[in-house]
Amino acid sequence: MLDSLIKTFKENSIDYSYPGFYNDPQFIKKEETDSLFLQKYGLYVKLRKYEDEYLQSVRRIVPQVVEKLYRELELDGRKGACVDMSLSIMKILEKHDIWCVAVAGSMNTIFPVSANIQNMFFWHFDIHPQGKPVPGHVWCYCPPYEIVDLTIRQQLYECGQENYLPAYILNEHGEPFLETMTEVYSPEYRELLKTQGVKIEQYANQNPNFRTYMNPLQCTFKNTKNRYIPYSFTFPGAVEIEEMLSMTFSGKSLSEIYQSEIIPIFND
Repeated sequence: MLDSLIKTFKENSIDYSYPGFYNDPQFIKKEETDSLFLQKYGLYVKLRKYEDEYLQSVRRIVPQVVEKLYRELELDGRKGACVDMSLSIMKILEKHDIWCVAVAGSMNTIFPVSANIQNMFFWHFDIHPQGKPVPGHVWCYCPPYEIVDLTIRQQLYECGQENYLPAYILNEHGEPFLETMTEVYSPEYRELLKTQGVKIEQYANQNPNFRTYMNPLQCTFKNTKNRYIPYSFTFPGAVEIEEMLSMTFSGKSLSEIYQSEIIPIFND
C-alpha cells in the first residue's frame, strides 16, 4: 500500500517529503476530483517509515506540547473541544516537521462496576438536534503515539466520570479489539438506516483502505477502558495557526499560546 501511495503522489507531481503536504497545490487539485484523496495523506502518515532518532525526538517534544496545551484548556474550562484541539495539535506539529494526522471516529468508555456509572458512548454515527453531522470524537495519530487525546477528561460529564479518566492520553501501544456496530452507530441512527432499507454492514464499508490499516484500540486507566474506533482522517484545511480563531484559551488565541508556550519547547 505504501508503494501505491508514493506512486500516486509522484504521478500527480505531489511533493510528499514534508508534513502537511495535503496543502500542496497539486494535492488540492487532485482532491477536487477525488473526494477520498485526503485519506491518502493520513494513510501515508500511518504507513511511512520513521527513523529511531526521529521517534525519540517526538517522544521528547510531543509530551511537552500536549502538557502545555492541556493546562491551557483546563484553565479555560472549555468542554467538548476535541475537534479544535486535535486540529490545533496537528497544525503546531506540522510546523515543526512532526508527522501527525487527526482521526475521527467513536470513543466509548467502559467504567468498572464499582464506579456505578453507566458506560459512555460518543458514537461516530448519531442523529444530532441541529441535523449537522459531527464526529463522535476526534484525536490524533502521531507516530510513535497511536492515540493523542487531550479532551477525554474535558467533556460535559454529569456523574463524576472524569474521576475515572486520565487528564489526557498519550498511548504508543493500545490494545486491539473488535468493535460492535452498537459502539459505532447510535440506536437512533441504526433505526434510521433500517427504515431506509440500508444494511449497517454495507454502510460501514465505505472506506475499506482506512479500516484495513487503522484498527480500534483500547487504553485502560484505573480499570476504565477507553475504546477508540477510528473511521476516517480529518483535516484543518489550508490555514495557518494565526488563522485558527475558533480555538481560544481564556481569551488568548492559539497563535498567542503558540508563541508564548510552545515555541520555547522547540528552542530548548
